[in-house]
Amino acid sequence: MNPELPAASPSASSSTTLASSVWGRWFSFDNRYLAPLLITCILAAGQLSFGILESYSRTVLAILTAIGVELILARLLRGQWPHLASAYISGISVGILVRSPAFWPYALCSTLSITSKYVLRVKDRHLWNPSNFGLCVMLFLAADTVAGLSIQWGNYLAPMLIVWILGSITIWQLKRFHICVTYVV
Repeated sequence: MNPELPAASPSASSSTTLASSVWGRWFSFDNRYLAPLLITCILAAGQLSFGILESYSRTVLAILTAIGVELILARLLRGQWPHLASAYISGISVGILVRSPAFWPYALCSTLSITSKYVLRVKDRHLWNPSNFGLCVMLFLAADTVAGLSIQWGNYLAPMLIVWILGSITIWQLKRFHICVTYVV
C-alpha cells in the first residue's frame, strides 16, 4: 500500500458499489432487446411515413399470439419461461408481412411461426426464420385469403440510410455481421 495515498473508507467503497449496482440495474442494455427495438423503430417509421400496416389491431393480434404461443410452448416443452424478444420480432414481422382482410391469418401465421421454432430443429436450433416460414406456409395453404407485403416504402435515401445504419449496428452487436458481408459480396 502506498503510504502517500489515504486509504479508501469502507463507506466510500460500498456507496460506489451501490451506485454502480443501481446504475447497472436501471440503465444496462441487454443485447437481446436491440433487434426488437430496431424493428419497432422501422415499423413506426414505415407506418408514419408510408402507412405500411394493414391495421394496428391485426399487428397487435400477431404480436400477442406469437408471445402467447412462445410462452406456452417453452413452458410445456422446455419447462422454463422464455425470453420474449424473439417472439415479439416474429409477431411484428407477421404483422408487417401478412396482408389479409381477415384477422385469423395473423393469429395462425404467428402460431405457425413460433411452433416451427420448436418442431423444425437441427442440433437444438431452429432451421428457418420463423415468420418467413409461417408466411410461406400461409401463402401456400390460404392463397385465396393471404397475400404477402405489397406496399412499397418508397425509394428515398434517408430512410434507407437509417435502416442500414441501425441494422448494421444490430447485426454487429449480435455478432452476425459476417452473414451480411457474405451476402453483399
